[in-house]
Amino acid sequence: MTRGRLFVPAIATAILASLAAYAWPFTIDDAYIPCRYAANLAAGRGLVWQPGDAEPAQGVTSIAWPLILALVRSVGVRDLPAAAKLLGLACGLACVAWILARAARSVGGGRVAVLALACLAPSLSAAAYSVAGLETSAFTLLVTLAACSAMRRPGMAGLIAGSSFAVRPEGAVVLIALAAVVPGRRRVRFLAAAVVPVAAALLVQWMAFGRLVPDTFHARAAPPGAGLAYVAGALVPTGAAFLWPLALVAAARRSLRPMVAVVVALVAAVAWEGGDWMPGWRFLVPVWPLTSLLAAHGAMVGRVRLGRRRLAFAPLGLLGLGALVGCLSTLASLPDVRTAGIERERGAPRLVAALRRLDARTVALVDVGYVGWSGFETVDLGGLTDRRIARAPGVYLDKEVDEAYLLARRPDAIVLHVEGPRGRGMFPVERRVASMPAVLRDYRLAVEVQRAPTYRYLVLRRSPGSSGG
Repeated sequence: MTRGRLFVPAIATAILASLAAYAWPFTIDDAYIPCRYAANLAAGRGLVWQPGDAEPAQGVTSIAWPLILALVRSVGVRDLPAAAKLLGLACGLACVAWILARAARSVGGGRVAVLALACLAPSLSAAAYSVAGLETSAFTLLVTLAACSAMRRPGMAGLIAGSSFAVRPEGAVVLIALAAVVPGRRRVRFLAAAVVPVAAALLVQWMAFGRLVPDTFHARAAPPGAGLAYVAGALVPTGAAFLWPLALVAAARRSLRPMVAVVVALVAAVAWEGGDWMPGWRFLVPVWPLTSLLAAHGAMVGRVRLGRRRLAFAPLGLLGLGALVGCLSTLASLPDVRTAGIERERGAPRLVAALRRLDARTVALVDVGYVGWSGFETVDLGGLTDRRIARAPGVYLDKEVDEAYLLARRPDAIVLHVEGPRGRGMFPVERRVASMPAVLRDYRLAVEVQRAPTYRYLVLRRSPGSSGG
């Protein structure tokens, strides 16, 4: 590759690295969950959240991510959350550099690369979730590599796509989409190569948990229509409303059809499964690199096909509008992302310190990640790491927690959260737990912990001599 073709990928990685450095404090509480699974596995206690659980829960959607972190732990790395953030950042930088290098080598060369850079560079979601501690960037990298190599190297693409299934279950959608568009014998090679990583992932999952569907699938059940609302809500702030139509135009080039198929399939999967509660449209991050490349190609295809007509520059204008909207959205949201991360960095240790002062060993709460990583036994009111609650009736954060089960777990403390200017905001499952007769009888407010100006934790401590004890 010439120095000229290296310039655009280098600029892109520098922009992403700068955004990621600014957003570095941003860590999702759920990122601590695979770290605890990994630490237990590396210590010989098995791939479990809490050793000794009667019904071990698969509280990680990704089967591969905690295994990777366990390997990191086995070589002596103690700070797994930081390691997870660094691994995610490395995957994010590699993905951006690779997709733009691919653009520079394609028909249109430098012009396509520059257009793709304009679409991808302002993506705050890609930057924030590269350092959030989750497997999002690793999955994005694998999806991008598989889609871009499906036509020329179907065997390699199948191996990568199969590996993406081990990282996120949506990898199954990627496999189906690519198998549908890769022609003839290439499809056979693609599927044959995909069998090994898929079978390995399913075998590990069955051996560790005795089932093939993770408990997070049940815990994160979404209300009808939530997925469509999730995708619709992302259309304007991310620029997708302008870039996705251009991406579809790129399907005119046969070599780009696998990428188009993957983008369409993943967006449809997100709409079906109900989206996500995390900010920044995390579930759509894996399509942004492919969308940027396809939108750049689509703009070029549209420009050529329109020739000298009055609307000849409309495709380029549409791409520019999408890039501009994404850039403005990033500039507006970036300070909030950093502030949220800083507030969590300060608030979560305060909560842990309060629980230790109260001599609480078992804690019932929704945000189990950091508390569990800090060594407490938890009762996960959200259900991610608790199989019984995950399978209870209700949708995510509105599970019908059985009062008898909660009392049988005997939590020393129950943590609720309130947010908003008047401090009334509370998850439905928290309101349900707080109104249980046994909780009203046996628990008393012990301390309030300030996480942010409008976000507080209420720590309820079990009264000495209560019937719950």
